[in-house]
Amino acid sequence: MGKVQVMPKELTLEELASLDYEVYVKLFDQSTYSLKNGIALSLLTQKEHPVSALYNLIKNIKGKDKQILAKRKSKFTKLLKTSAFYDQSPYIPRKRTKNHFPMVDQRQSIHPLNDLKHYQKSLKASRAKTVSVPLQDLPFESLEKCREYLIAHGCETVLFYATKQGFSVVADPSTPLEALL
Repeated sequence: MGKVQVMPKELTLEELASLDYEVYVKLFDQSTYSLKNGIALSLLTQKEHPVSALYNLIKNIKGKDKQILAKRKSKFTKLLKTSAFYDQSPYIPRKRTKNHFPMVDQRQSIHPLNDLKHYQKSLKASRAKTVSVPLQDLPFESLEKCREYLIAHGCETVLFYATKQGFSVVADPSTPLEALL
C-alpha cells in the first residue's frame, strides 16, 4: 500500500453510482457507508440511502484493499480521483513492474574457506574460462590439422588467434585441447 497521488480529475456522481465493485465511503461526520451499484448502506445502522443524497458529504472513498480511490480536502471542494482509482480492478489484480534491481547482500558472497560446499557452489556459478594454447606447444604442423583433430575429438568450436608469439588455439569444450598438453 504505497502513497497515492490526487489527480486533477473530478469523480462525478454518475461515475460513483456506476461503480460495479464494493467501495467504502467516509463522510465528514465520520460515518462510514458501504457503496455498491449506486446504493449506500450504513455500516452502523444498516440503512440504505441513495448516493445522490450523500455525494456532497463524502470525505473519501476507499476500495477493498484500503486504498483511497477519491478524496475531498474540505466540504466545499470537488471530489478528486487518486492514482489508485485507475489501478483499481475488481477482477484482475494489476501486476506492478519493478524498475529497480534487487539489492544483493554482499555478506552472502563471502564464505569461510573451510566451508567447501559454498565454495563449490560459487565455482559452479562462475563463468567458464577459455583456455588459450600456443600452436607451437601442440604436435601439429598446420592450423587445418589441428582443427580436424580437435573437431574429431568432440570440440564444437575451434578458434585461432594471431598473437605476438604466433597463433593461439581456443576450443570449446577445452578438454581435448588440455589432453594434448
